[in-house]
Amino acid sequence: MKKTLLTLIVLTMAFATTSFAQDAKRAAVLDKQEEFFNTIKDGLETKDTKIKPKDFRSNQRCYKLWQQFFIEYSKSKSFLGSDDTDTIDLKLFSTIYSTMTKSANKNITTNDVYVHNIGISYTEEDTTKNGKIKGYIYTTENEVGVASVKDDTLHSRARYHVEIEWIVTWKCSGQGKDTTYKPTIANISTYEIPYLTKEKQQMGQTAKELIENWYATETVNETFAKYNPVSVKTLDGNISVETPQGQKFIVTNVPEIRIDMNPEEFMTGDKTLYLEPIEAYRILKPVFEITINDDFTSGSITNVDFKEITLHKPETVAERIEKYIKQEQLINDYVAGLTNYVNDRSDSLRTALEGMFADKTSSVIEVSNVVADKETIRTRTAEQYLKRLKGNLMQIELGEPVIGTGLETIVYPVYQQYESATYSDNTEKEIHLLYDAESAKYLIDKILVIKGSTKLLSK
Repeated sequence: MKKTLLTLIVLTMAFATTSFAQDAKRAAVLDKQEEFFNTIKDGLETKDTKIKPKDFRSNQRCYKLWQQFFIEYSKSKSFLGSDDTDTIDLKLFSTIYSTMTKSANKNITTNDVYVHNIGISYTEEDTTKNGKIKGYIYTTENEVGVASVKDDTLHSRARYHVEIEWIVTWKCSGQGKDTTYKPTIANISTYEIPYLTKEKQQMGQTAKELIENWYATETVNETFAKYNPVSVKTLDGNISVETPQGQKFIVTNVPEIRIDMNPEEFMTGDKTLYLEPIEAYRILKPVFEITINDDFTSGSITNVDFKEITLHKPETVAERIEKYIKQEQLINDYVAGLTNYVNDRSDSLRTALEGMFADKTSSVIEVSNVVADKETIRTRTAEQYLKRLKGNLMQIELGEPVIGTGLETIVYPVYQQYESATYSDNTEKEIHLLYDAESAKYLIDKILVIKGSTKLLSK
């Protein structure tokens, strides 16, 4: 027992020592990298030719000719005076750096150097021919932005993904003394990127501010005059802008707008025939087209479309009963059609099922499976789901529906059993129906998986 405990203690100490050494190497690489980029920043911005990056290992076996990341590739010739723009990226890093800082190029001014470390990873050991470890290889990934001006007229805002390979060697001062780690650069590889992360984040923030201003001003002017509104109000919700990938993009995750109208405009009979409360309103979802300017801090809303979520009109008892019958017919048709389609897969049946969705190319269907006791939920469009669906059996049991105000929304709990030749499970889902007032029918808006409900069928 004592021997086992001693072994465990030794192994634990060994693991802790290894982890500590690994952390120390990573820290040494990140410190050296910060020093490296600070040297570049100081050299470019101060034009001090004495400031030069150190610790390059040009004789390393994995050495390659380093690409420059100081200027936009397309502006290499005009900035550096090279006649061979096709090979400018194959010049040595030190050559490009020297050209940017030498006294003959005082007309080139660099006023902003931005570096963002994305990550660091341990790659492999650096060994001799005999297999002896002589160093450890780490790789860092970074975003680097350099803004430069030549002759006050030619501007370059270089944006590069910069990957640096580091060799970490060590030196031990003696028994019981500290081990010091020395990282040196073995290789740098780069490729241009259209925007830095901070620029994309700024574009998203600018878009949010533009939309906030729209809600503060546009909802009280003539934008909705065509609806002859009694009142217009913004419903609760947040403005969420996904990280843009360009300067023109769409924003849809925004608060909805309710437009109250005079209900008598929609009533044709005796008021006593209508169900309380007697009201009429539309709920609209704005869709914003955004264009961001080159400074990333300004821009404009170039267009706003409105997706109608709800049109609620006063209803008689007979109209309400008719709506209930329609939603019941739709859900039954979908269940029957889907259970047949699993092994039928006829084009006509698929077309019929696609027509039951609000939009076959955007309506969401969640699908799930279980592997090694882990549930994975993925998202498909209705069109994708039906194209891929096939199996031996699909059984669906409907629960009691949750009915929204005026039967405008209905959510059906679903208990689904699916079987194929290679996979079978039970899953709980929700089918969300929306009433489309324009076409006077129900459509499936989305189908969601209840998280954690997917269970494998026992064989």
